[in-house]
Amino acid sequence: MISGFGVLDNLYTMSVSVLTAGLIVSGAIVGIEHVVDKPRSRAVQIANQELISGKYKLWFWVGGVMFGHLLPMLILVVRADLVGVLCGFSAVCGLYCYEYGFVLCAQEVPNS
Repeated sequence: MISGFGVLDNLYTMSVSVLTAGLIVSGAIVGIEHVVDKPRSRAVQIANQELISGKYKLWFWVGGVMFGHLLPMLILVVRADLVGVLCGFSAVCGLYCYEYGFVLCAQEVPNS
């Protein structure tokens, strides 16, 4: 079946599969790199704490996790013509928020 934009119905199934795989990979990266406390330099530990529970926690949790991961999954539950556009826009906004917090938290920590 073809929707309003000429997109096949199988695109919805592919979107769900790709987003689910992305969530699994992203969850593994976030869990391993940010939540699990591994031995690393003190500057990296401080920057990591700033990202997870410090000054940039809203950029990470609300922007990166909520807008970049959970909101696209909730949008996919609703079957509409613009699902791909909404999921893509939400994922890009979440990626921006995550990268903004990730870069700035590391810039504020002195290296020595």
